[in-house]
Amino acid sequence: MMRTGEVNTYLINMKNFLKNSILVLVSIIFSLVLAELVIRWMEPEKTVGNDILAYIGTPGGDIDERGFRNNEALEQASIVVIGDSQTYGNNASLEEAWPQVYAGLVEEKMYQMAYGGYGPIQYRYLFDKAQELEPKKIIVAMYLGNDFYDAYNMACNKDYWKNYCGVGELENNVSQESKNVRMMILYGYDDDSIQMKILKLRQLIRKHSRLYGLLGNASRSLREKLGLAQKKEEVANRVNDWAENNDEAILFKYNDSSTILSPEYRLGAVSLDDPKTAEGFEVFKKTFAEMNDLATEKNIEFEVVIIPTKEIIYYNYSKQTEGTDLSGLDAYILKEEELLRNVEGFFDEDGIEYHLVLSDMVKALEDGGVLYNKGIDGHPNSAGYEVIAQSVYNFEQTKNIETETATTSLEKILEE
Repeated sequence: MMRTGEVNTYLINMKNFLKNSILVLVSIIFSLVLAELVIRWMEPEKTVGNDILAYIGTPGGDIDERGFRNNEALEQASIVVIGDSQTYGNNASLEEAWPQVYAGLVEEKMYQMAYGGYGPIQYRYLFDKAQELEPKKIIVAMYLGNDFYDAYNMACNKDYWKNYCGVGELENNVSQESKNVRMMILYGYDDDSIQMKILKLRQLIRKHSRLYGLLGNASRSLREKLGLAQKKEEVANRVNDWAENNDEAILFKYNDSSTILSPEYRLGAVSLDDPKTAEGFEVFKKTFAEMNDLATEKNIEFEVVIIPTKEIIYYNYSKQTEGTDLSGLDAYILKEEELLRNVEGFFDEDGIEYHLVLSDMVKALEDGGVLYNKGIDGHPNSAGYEVIAQSVYNFEQTKNIETETATTSLEKILEE
């Protein structure tokens, strides 16, 4: 039994221990908060909010003073290219993005105004800004995979663009289930697995802490060597194994490579049966009609490039290749083809010049090309962007069959 003096000494020691522990804990928290603030001050977010465009790039690196991906913010350009991440050049360097490759082919001064997540509303706003560069031609590149969702979200959820919205706010149709499917395909873990729960927690922390992200990136190589993190090749193999054994994704092997197709996740964005996509299509028609009228009034050549999803590209490639079967895409393809026909029909009716790069992408695959990286990512790699640039350039060299080429390309592939 402890004596009174011993008890008092013990209590004093415990009190000092607790005080010191709290002091150390407070010091650690203060240091982490300070480090977080310093990192945010020294390295601003790559994307900043914008009242009109929703967001735009932060100048620095290959992002110019206006927030777009160019070597410099030109005051004059012969050609301006407007688009989203497919035009910005995700998965490629600045020089490998298709507008830059295209500029080299035409040997004209080109300025790119594209950013991830943009859609018809942003294209319409940037069309006005593009005119300030006194271009001879403005090219707007639209992506079938999400432009109509993006059009609805901007028009019906941003006060600045309410006059383009005809239906009001609709219920969110990107369900949690759909988001979970994307996460499973991205990382190769079942949604109810402990690995997925840990991953989601880490992503939540990373989203709110720049310090956590910086330390994670810096320690990646060491963690891989210690076996605490998987190497990229191991992650890719795990994701491929998951996709091969689950109905939510299709692992497609071709040309000594592979890619993952996700029709279930993408279906709503290309289906006109979806209320948001249908309303987005109406917004698309308004914005593109206005751009066409302005181009005519200003005597500017207006051209639209249609970039399809990789799902329809590989589907059509599989039809030309023995031993491959993508019949699991049939239901999805019907919806994207319906959407594409409606888009082409509108362009034909409004007299808008357009070019669909689908057939050239399929041909490049037939020639042994690898146009997309492994995994679910729907953005081309540098080889894919080069095909888009060459396709646009070739189209412009045959103006005598301009719109007919774009109109009949889908039908030609379907007939084959």
